[in-house]
Amino acid sequence: MKNLTLLLVVVSLQLTSINNSTAQQTVALVEQFTGFRCVWCPEAMVLMDSLENAYQDSVVFVNIHAGLFAEPSISGTNYLTDLRTSQGEEYMTFSQTFAIPSAMVSRQTTGNIVPNSFVYMRPEWDAAIDTVVNIPKPIDMILSATYSWPSNQLDIDLQSTLWIDHNGDYNVVYYLIEDDVIADQGFPNSTIDPAFSHQNVLRDVLNPTWGDPFMSGFTPTGSIINDHVSYTPNTAWNLSNCSVIAYVREISTERVIQVASISLDGIVGTDDVLADEPMYIMYPNPAVGEVTLSNLRTDVSSRISIVDNLGKVAIELSPMTIHSISIDISDLSKGVYQVLVEEESGRITSKKLIVQ
Repeated sequence: MKNLTLLLVVVSLQLTSINNSTAQQTVALVEQFTGFRCVWCPEAMVLMDSLENAYQDSVVFVNIHAGLFAEPSISGTNYLTDLRTSQGEEYMTFSQTFAIPSAMVSRQTTGNIVPNSFVYMRPEWDAAIDTVVNIPKPIDMILSATYSWPSNQLDIDLQSTLWIDHNGDYNVVYYLIEDDVIADQGFPNSTIDPAFSHQNVLRDVLNPTWGDPFMSGFTPTGSIINDHVSYTPNTAWNLSNCSVIAYVREISTERVIQVASISLDGIVGTDDVLADEPMYIMYPNPAVGEVTLSNLRTDVSSRISIVDNLGKVAIELSPMTIHSISIDISDLSKGVYQVLVEEESGRITSKKLIVQ
């Protein structure tokens, strides 16, 4: 259960905020290109876990589902979830990726196999990360986030302090990533895991694909740069499993010179139990044919809807005041959905539903 004081703030103000700490060194950004049809990508995920344990807060991972191996099926029962983004497709083309799993590491050029490419294969990731984290820290980056329930608005603030002089043009880019995204995943033995938990999934870029202006020309040591971005998240995503990543890229070289991240766990109430309001119960889950919601509030009117991973409303019920209800889901395709209960006050509670 989240801290009680935080929950009381949420109840009274319907918004919460959190901060991250300053980076203690240069942090590496690893952008892996992957796809649920890529049978070797689960091994890459194991490697990422190992590198994350080794480098701790000195590395940030993003899984970009893009390319042929991420294309969903248009029929059948497998590979129906679309985890791609238009920005991810652009990044994959930019990187000159020729095989997956592969990754960009702080967008350093490699020259390996493809001249001037940004692609590192799995055996090269460790050394590439090590190179980045041993660069003297150029910037301190502090992220803070505020989320308002009634408006479903996420506000991100970034304060950066330069540790060295910079001369050139730089942009700042913000990612939203999500953990524990349930979708199919292929394996080398030709099997498919329909409930694979995908981590660090790029959900969206919160500002333009290649970023907004951050600094230009000569910027001396000690300069403080403030930036802000507002964003309306897709209600199908579980924001409690999400993080925001900010990174600064040098336009002339494309190098990422620093990155920071902040978890949204604790800032949103999608799976939190509020101090004076019980969370509704949903069963069975996974479900076939029918799902039941109980322990709903009877003192307010609520609208119930079920949305898919693309944010499309699959089922929507008229506002009602009821303690429990069974919902026919026999027409829903297999996959992962979000069940949203929106109270008349604007408060939204969400639970993840797996339909089999």
